Amino acid sequence: TRANADRAGEYRTKQRETLEKRATLASASAKTKADVYYTLGVGYWQESYDLNASYVSHNKPIPQNVLDKMPSLNEDALKYLDLAISVDPNYANAWFYKKLVFIEKMKYSPKEQNELKARAMEMQDKYMAMQKAQQQQAPEAPAPK
Repeated sequence: TRANADRAGEYRTKQRETLEKRATLASASAKTKADVYYTLGVGYWQESYDLNASYVSHNKPIPQNVLDKMPSLNEDALKYLDLAISVDPNYANAWFYKKLVFIEKMKYSPKEQNELKARAMEMQDKYMAMQKAQQQQAPEAPAPK
């Protein structure tokens, strides 16, 4: 079945409300909360990215009406990614998506390019350090006989 395109925003809002409720249940574990907040953050980033990706991929300027929608989406993305990190500071993928949010912000904040690029690199460094630490902690597979 196909979703009604006219109601896509309504469906997205309902999904986000349901996820938020899931994170606030008394029975929600720390992992569940972090996963839910991460999912919400990625969703907001994805919405912003999807709005402008076709313009960027075709090397065309992003229309102002699209640029106007992006800041609130990216602020919400950061809010939820920060919540995921506050629950689990070692949530590596949340750090990675924070990097992607700063890259999105560069598209509509040209005066802040250097600061945003530095923040994106900072998030990339945190992500890479966590990946390296996780690889070092992983138990080695036994050698084949």
